Amino acid sequence: GITVRNDTGVQEGGEISIYYDPMMAKLVTHAPSRAAAIEAQANALDAFYVDGIRHNIPFLSALMNHPRWREGRLSTGFIAEEFPK
Repeated sequence: GITVRNDTGVQEGGEISIYYDPMMAKLVTHAPSRAAAIEAQANALDAFYVDGIRHNIPFLSALMNHPRWREGRLSTGFIAEEFPK
Protein backbone atom coordinates (compact mmCIF):
# COMPACT_ATOMS: atom_id res chain seq x y z
CA GLY A 1 0.00 0.00 0.00
CA ILE A 2 0.85 3.65 0.25
CA THR A 3 2.50 5.07 3.37
CA VAL A 4 2.85 8.75 4.26
CA ARG A 5 5.02 9.65 7.27
CA ASN A 6 5.83 13.05 8.76
CA ASP A 7 9.03 12.98 10.82
CA THR A 8 9.22 16.12 12.92
CA GLY A 9 9.96 17.35 16.41
CA VAL A 10 7.93 20.54 16.02
CA GLN A 11 4.36 20.80 17.24
CA GLU A 12 1.66 23.41 16.68
CA GLY A 13 2.34 26.44 18.84
CA GLY A 14 5.92 25.35 19.46
CA GLU A 15 8.85 27.72 19.22
CA ILE A 16 11.69 27.12 16.79
CA SER A 17 14.93 28.55 18.14
CA ILE A 18 17.78 29.81 15.97
CA TYR A 19 19.73 26.73 17.09
CA TYR A 20 17.18 24.27 15.66
CA ASP A 21 18.09 22.11 12.68
CA PRO A 22 16.87 23.92 9.54
CA MET A 23 15.11 20.73 8.43
CA MET A 24 12.12 20.98 10.75
CA ALA A 25 10.17 18.15 9.16
CA LYS A 26 10.65 15.35 6.68
CA LEU A 27 7.62 14.17 4.71
CA VAL A 28 8.21 10.63 3.44
CA THR A 29 6.03 8.59 1.11
CA HIS A 30 6.33 4.96 0.11
CA ALA A 31 4.26 3.21 -2.55
CA PRO A 32 4.43 0.18 -4.84
CA SER A 33 5.75 2.29 -7.74
CA ARG A 34 7.68 5.52 -8.26
CA ALA A 35 4.65 7.09 -9.94
CA ALA A 36 2.39 6.20 -7.01
CA ALA A 37 4.95 7.51 -4.50
CA ILE A 38 5.25 10.80 -6.39
CA GLU A 39 1.46 11.16 -6.53
CA ALA A 40 1.21 10.41 -2.80
CA GLN A 41 3.95 12.96 -2.07
CA ALA A 42 2.19 15.60 -4.21
CA ASN A 43 -1.08 14.99 -2.36
CA ALA A 44 0.63 15.04 1.04
CA LEU A 45 2.39 18.32 0.21
CA ASP A 46 -0.90 19.86 -0.94
CA ALA A 47 -2.44 18.91 2.43
CA PHE A 48 0.56 20.06 4.51
CA TYR A 49 0.04 23.39 6.25
CA VAL A 50 2.80 25.49 7.79
CA ASP A 51 2.25 29.03 9.06
CA GLY A 52 4.50 31.65 10.56
CA ILE A 53 7.81 30.61 8.99
CA ARG A 54 9.34 30.45 5.55
CA HIS A 55 9.32 26.99 4.00
CA ASN A 56 9.88 25.28 0.66
CA ILE A 57 6.55 23.47 0.26
CA PRO A 58 5.58 25.41 -2.92
CA PHE A 59 8.91 24.44 -4.52
CA LEU A 60 8.55 20.79 -3.49
CA SER A 61 4.99 20.73 -4.81
CA ALA A 62 6.14 22.17 -8.14
CA LEU A 63 8.92 19.57 -8.22
CA MET A 64 6.48 16.68 -7.68
CA ASN A 65 4.31 17.95 -10.55
CA HIS A 66 7.15 18.62 -13.00
CA PRO A 67 6.97 16.33 -16.08
CA ARG A 68 10.71 15.60 -16.08
CA TRP A 69 10.59 14.64 -12.39
CA ARG A 70 7.59 12.38 -12.91
CA GLU A 71 9.25 10.71 -15.92
CA GLY A 72 12.54 10.24 -14.03
CA ARG A 73 14.55 12.18 -16.62
CA LEU A 74 16.90 13.63 -14.03
CA SER A 75 20.48 14.77 -13.82
CA THR A 76 22.62 16.64 -11.33
CA GLY A 77 21.69 19.82 -13.20
CA PHE A 78 17.93 19.26 -13.05
CA ILE A 79 17.13 21.94 -10.45
CA ALA A 80 19.32 24.60 -12.10
CA GLU A 81 17.93 23.75 -15.54
CA GLU A 82 14.25 23.63 -14.67
CA PHE A 83 14.05 26.10 -11.78
CA PRO A 84 16.47 28.93 -12.62
CA LYS A 85 16.47 31.83 -10.17
